[in-house]
Amino acid sequence: MTIASPALTSCLATCRRLENATALKHRSPSTQPLLRSATEADLPSMGRILLSVFLDSMAPLFGLDRSPMYEAFRQAQIRRLFARCQLQPASTKIVVATDGDGDKQGGAGNVLGFVVWILDVTPRETSSSSDDHEESNTVKKSLPPLPPFPPGQGAALYQAFGDAMSAVQRTKMGDRPRCYLKYLCVDPTSQRRGVGTTLMSHVCADAEKAGLPIYLEAAPTVSAGPFYKKFGFEDLGVFDACEVPLDLSSVKGDEQGESKCQETMTMQLFAMKLETQVVRRDEV
Repeated sequence: MTIASPALTSCLATCRRLENATALKHRSPSTQPLLRSATEADLPSMGRILLSVFLDSMAPLFGLDRSPMYEAFRQAQIRRLFARCQLQPASTKIVVATDGDGDKQGGAGNVLGFVVWILDVTPRETSSSSDDHEESNTVKKSLPPLPPFPPGQGAALYQAFGDAMSAVQRTKMGDRPRCYLKYLCVDPTSQRRGVGTTLMSHVCADAEKAGLPIYLEAAPTVSAGPFYKKFGFEDLGVFDACEVPLDLSSVKGDEQGESKCQETMTMQLFAMKLETQVVRRDEV
């Protein structure tokens, strides 16, 4: 027999209140997001949303813009995650939120947002790549390769970014099993319509079922912190995503010879945790 912890009970109650508030605010059925597992047909929309959501915050750090190569890189990241989901459906989950009308008519529906989370019940030492630091070597061999990071001055920083994320997660969570929230992305044109709340509530319920705490990193934007805290997430602190030793000797500057890397090495992330561990009676 299991007993949900007070923190978990409060979290699920919060999820229900938030979903009810969303339902009251958006009464039209056509605006209610419907959740379903992602399909291959959703991948182009997901890649576009991923690009749009992170472009403003990440582009200054890595010297990127909405170039075809960067779009292709983001699309490849989504396809790699989808392939991993097909290989490990019990641990890697991808769910999309769509507008209701398309799904009711038997179509795919327009993708409003998506969420990717990983139920890591056997944590292992992570690698330095932010794209595959949760993957075992066996799984990596079966996944489609990522294209090279778009050329420019961001490649070294992107590697350092992954290093820092992996290091902080190990520091904050150790070897403890967890649910790692990798992406929660809502199309900018569909934000503030309850899409993110619906997706996050779904992840909370799945983590509760697995008896795992949720860990995430989030950019310290005006809305990110308050959004997660309303679900009960604990703020584990803010860390500098590039606060690691860097060899920038191979990083080229712009045409004037000025390196943007030195100016943009202060991007910070929140580390946050939601305690959803289920406590067994024999442990009480």
